[in-house]
Amino acid sequence: MAIITIVSIGLRLHEFEWTENFIQSNCDRVHHDFRQLALSFNLSSLYYEKKEYQKALKESTKFNNELKSITDPGFEDTYYNLDSRSLLLKIYFELEDEEPLNAIIDSFKLFLKRNKKVSERQRNSYLNLIKYTKKLNSYRDKYRLLTRKNPKALLSLKNEINSETNIINQAWLQAQVENLEKEMGV
Repeated sequence: MAIITIVSIGLRLHEFEWTENFIQSNCDRVHHDFRQLALSFNLSSLYYEKKEYQKALKESTKFNNELKSITDPGFEDTYYNLDSRSLLLKIYFELEDEEPLNAIIDSFKLFLKRNKKVSERQRNSYLNLIKYTKKLNSYRDKYRLLTRKNPKALLSLKNEINSETNIINQAWLQAQVENLEKEMGV
């Protein structure tokens, strides 16, 4: 867990080169049964932050395949699952890839509904991420298809996101609103 924390801090500081070197040079510290899983997860996060979405997607796929192959009954995959699903959601949103975005939304909701290890507060936090990502995607699609600016609707959505108290990746959602505002010239 310490490696993931250090990687997260490096990514928040936008120290991409340092973080990539850290990931590569410390992956051997992870137990060999989980090494590829940790490597793929961290690289996927790194590539996402570098806006290299195709590479992030490739590493996410590796991660999910590794996750399925773990047979250790003591391994707890709930948090890895939550983080990897939210990362995939963000990747597909950034790539504007509708079909996989909708698929990950549906599977993520189902995972949250079925997984009893996720607390109610945490479940709602991730469901809010899904809800607002869907709203942003819908707004973005309508704006582009109709070429109609509706700054009031975007401001309303922005206020809704900002006032939400139980949401994961709120800063990411706020940044997406800002990107739409810039695109619209608002």
